[in-house]
Amino acid sequence: MLKLLITSLLFIAAIPAQSQIGKITGSVNNHKEMSGAIVSLLRGKDTSLLKTSFIEDDGSFNFEKLAEGNYFIKITHTSFETYFSDLIKITNQQPTITLPSYSLKPAVKELQEVNVTGKKSFVERKIDRVVINPDLLISNAGATSLEVLEKHRALWWILMVTYH
Repeated sequence: MLKLLITSLLFIAAIPAQSQIGKITGSVNNHKEMSGAIVSLLRGKDTSLLKTSFIEDDGSFNFEKLAEGNYFIKITHTSFETYFSDLIKITNQQPTITLPSYSLKPAVKELQEVNVTGKKSFVERKIDRVVINPDLLISNAGATSLEVLEKHRALWWILMVTYH
């Protein structure tokens, strides 16, 4: 009984070691421009994420200790178009796959329209004066100039002392 238990445990322990046989390697040609590019290993049947890596300085990437099965490679970078590989099959007969070298296309980003907006600050210091823009405070909405001065009298004196 003890021999059967030990044999079973050894067999169970050997299964993960045998199933983690695969390796996928590849590279990109324009790697000097692709600093920070992310390479993702996706499951073949549902494209769920399994592993991620960065492209090395020489443009290479690899994924090791892969189980037998189907995979995709996805390469992403903000300045380049996203790349998806064809289906990659890892089998016991072909555990190591070396992918052809890729050249990613630069992403073209065109802006249709650009709107630049800005807001004045409540207090502006000019060369010869200090300008207070009371319209920028919500509490001043609908108030007259005298009411604004009354509300912010302390602020006014602080500004006068500070800037003059």
